[in-house]
Amino acid sequence: MPTDNHQHDPVSPGRVHRRFISGPRKLLGLLVLVVAGYVFSLFMLGKVMTFQIEGASMAPALLEGDHVFVDLTLDEPLAHGDIVIFPDPREFIEDDILVKRVIGLPGDRIEVRHHRILVNGVPERLPGQSDPRVMDLDDDEFTLGEGQLYLLGDNRPVSLDSTELQAIRIESVIGRVTFCYWPMARFGHVN
Repeated sequence: MPTDNHQHDPVSPGRVHRRFISGPRKLLGLLVLVVAGYVFSLFMLGKVMTFQIEGASMAPALLEGDHVFVDLTLDEPLAHGDIVIFPDPREFIEDDILVKRVIGLPGDRIEVRHHRILVNGVPERLPGQSDPRVMDLDDDEFTLGEGQLYLLGDNRPVSLDSTELQAIRIESVIGRVTFCYWPMARFGHVN
């Protein structure tokens, strides 16, 4: 009789134990895989880029250190409230990218009254702010020309934006900020 020096589990001799993954976990894993593949393909096709926020000019919507996806396609027309990135238009600044919110579109009438902005006669609204103000502007009124945008940072006191740079050309917009992917506590769609 041959001797076996290997110890067998007395409870289940010769049986293989399998760990089964539940249906919802399989589905979640598949969903993560599909989303990761989709995002990877967008990167490879040059339709999306990543961008790290520097500074506090867009707080609270975007905070310093946030990592975001930027849609480079601009398939849909820009709309009021979109957050966009564009090169700093000042001639002596090179390779500096700014991130701001679209306040005015071509043809919009922009009014500054008592440090408040009105767009086509309607007071500006910002997510998370009940009464946004621009403290460094005097009362003024103007209409944006063809191809012009009025872009402002949400944190007005520290923002370099159209209050100093004037209107920005639509053609200079690189892309629309769509999604924050890091830090995980801020993971989600950007408003």
